[in-house]
Amino acid sequence: MFPILYENVTAGVVPQHKGLGTLSDCVSCTVEQVRNDIYELTMEYPINGIHAQDIAYRRVLKVKPNPTDDPQLFRISRVGKTMNGTFMVYAKHISYDLSGYPINGGTANNATAACALFQSAAPGYTITTDKVVTANFKINTPGSVKSYFVGREGSFLDVFGSADIKYDNFNVQFLLHAGQDRGETIRYGKNLLELSQEIDASNLYTHVECYYKNGDSDAVVGNRVSTGLPLDVSRTLVLDVSSEYEEAPTVSALTARAQRYINENNLTTPANNVKLDFVQSGELAHRVDLCDTVSIYYEAIGLTRTQMKCIRTKYDCIREKYIETEFGDARTSAVDTIAANNMKLVNTPSTSFMAEAIARATELITGNLGGNVVIHKNSEGRPFEILIMDTDDINTAVKLWRWGLGGFGYSKTGYDGPYGTAITMNGQIVADYIATGTLDASKITVQKLSASSITTGTLDGTKATISNINASNINSGALNADLITTGTLNANLIKAGTISDTQGNSSIDMTNGVAKMTNFDAKARFRLLSSAGVEKVRLAHNVGAGSNFTFFNESGVDCGGLASSSGGLVVVVNNGNGKHVAQIEPNTNGGAFFIANNSGETRGVFHATEHGARIYVTNNSGTQVGYMNANSAQGGTMALANSAATVTITCSGDSGNVRCVSLTQTSSRKVKKNIKPIEDAEKILELQAVSFDYKEKLQGTDKRGFVAEDVAKVLPNLVTPETEDTPATLDYIGMIPYLQAVIKEQEKRIQALEKRLDALEQ
Repeated sequence: MFPILYENVTAGVVPQHKGLGTLSDCVSCTVEQVRNDIYELTMEYPINGIHAQDIAYRRVLKVKPNPTDDPQLFRISRVGKTMNGTFMVYAKHISYDLSGYPINGGTANNATAACALFQSAAPGYTITTDKVVTANFKINTPGSVKSYFVGREGSFLDVFGSADIKYDNFNVQFLLHAGQDRGETIRYGKNLLELSQEIDASNLYTHVECYYKNGDSDAVVGNRVSTGLPLDVSRTLVLDVSSEYEEAPTVSALTARAQRYINENNLTTPANNVKLDFVQSGELAHRVDLCDTVSIYYEAIGLTRTQMKCIRTKYDCIREKYIETEFGDARTSAVDTIAANNMKLVNTPSTSFMAEAIARATELITGNLGGNVVIHKNSEGRPFEILIMDTDDINTAVKLWRWGLGGFGYSKTGYDGPYGTAITMNGQIVADYIATGTLDASKITVQKLSASSITTGTLDGTKATISNINASNINSGALNADLITTGTLNANLIKAGTISDTQGNSSIDMTNGVAKMTNFDAKARFRLLSSAGVEKVRLAHNVGAGSNFTFFNESGVDCGGLASSSGGLVVVVNNGNGKHVAQIEPNTNGGAFFIANNSGETRGVFHATEHGARIYVTNNSGTQVGYMNANSAQGGTMALANSAATVTITCSGDSGNVRCVSLTQTSSRKVKKNIKPIEDAEKILELQAVSFDYKEKLQGTDKRGFVAEDVAKVLPNLVTPETEDTPATLDYIGMIPYLQAVIKEQEKRIQALEKRLDALEQ
């Protein structure tokens, strides 16, 4: 696909037209994409090529960056110098524009909320995630939206863990897995041409130390925790975790936080990337895209079925093929894999023992003994993780148990979790679901409890949801819950405080006499009374045409409320005498809002659909003294009238005219500074007065005046330049001082000439 050039684009809108044109003379065009990092375009173009003169900084190119994604937008960041009849063009993906969207603060307690925080600061962009991680995310240092994605302390990936960032024009997704495993293999002698490895030890630390600091107070520093890495020189990672705490933590809490950071991050094994030069298949079904996982075989160096993730691609947009691909390890490093394989060769046991071990391992891994078991080992051959999965492939397994130093847990969404059922090393048990026949306990404290049978002395929770309770006798010492929701409650006797059933009428009557609920005449009613027995709030159902919610003052006078009727929801506000002073009626004249004085006399009206929409204002005598028509026959008008209802000021939307008796501007010396005579008044004589017609006939024809763009060349301070939404405007009143200064100067000249003429005549 040849690039398409656009002058500019609107955030959130991918243009489907051809813009300024297709750059069909393009010599070369490549897109480099690095996982969670670079997404940039490089193009070579002839100086005499079609649209070459239109290629400029900040304009936008649209190209197809790989075989499967939709064409993407790239904003030109630099145009190189001309060499040998061509020039280079460099552009960055439109998502780089997020570096210009500021975000000054905000908090979120999970990954989805963090994305919503980003999106609120980036109009036109959609930012989402499929990660369900819960963590404290806080922006306490102003920065750009993109800067908080990755690469800084407290970024999205720093707080919520590893993810693949997928950029699709104005859509950004933080995904657990952006790519897939299509079963592709890269093997020496087949399609592997070259393999090279880069090892990065910048992530290695011997100790971790966490601290908390608030303002000018002294910092609270936790104990230094060892990572277990033996280096010849101590290397400590110091972490500022102040944003994670509402108040100063203890030294032991900061020490535990350092240990948790060590458990969650690789601080003892060098990071590595593997660069492969291999032949990409020309078939779409057998390609390897960014973030895809492949199996690599290079038996000569001990590399057998090592799974690696594609972390970089370079795509030829014109020939539509990959020209470079780079891989990083998907699970463990290639160094660990090769070292572990070599260790197996060095420590090879006898043939009979090996055959027995292989047979046993085969039974375990293939599931012949009831499950797919994988044991992960480090570079020294020591096991650090056990997996029991529903498939034999870690990338396709959905349900699995994962055992490690931090505890063991169950996931039903794959290797990366979340682990809703788990037992951690500190003794905590986390469970999404517990099924049991009988649960006996002296005390159970829960957020939500669902059960068919519960036998307990004390049930304590903020919310207990029970679908059905059937019992001849329910007798509890204490039942505390904000909400109890049941489908059916059948009991011969219920004793719970002051709830009772009397004379066939359901009621809840608090013993101190401040609240009552009654059911009578097929009309449910709830009343809230003051300590003196005065009715303060009433909620009635099926009263009149619907239901209402009414408030009363201390004297029992109606102060307004809500009413549901055939016209919809009506909102009324009354004064202390029961007079309406404000009212909303959703279906009166299509919807209306009334404001009245203390006597209940209407002084302001807003009709939502009458003549499109209209606002009225009246004076104390009820005379209309102002109105605004949003969609009248005049296209939109605003008027103010005097006490006799005679309109004195009008603003017309269609013609753009304002009519009034006089128009003044603030001009007091009190509001001005830097006052000095005009020195360039004679410039006004350079202006050309013209006659003209407005293109919109309602705005007038055969007019006299000036052209704002022409005036801007001489007196730019009198002109407001045009924008995308408004044309240029001219301050005609601002011309008066120039005219007065010129007239004053001319008057001096006239008087001098008159004196000279008198002298000649004498």
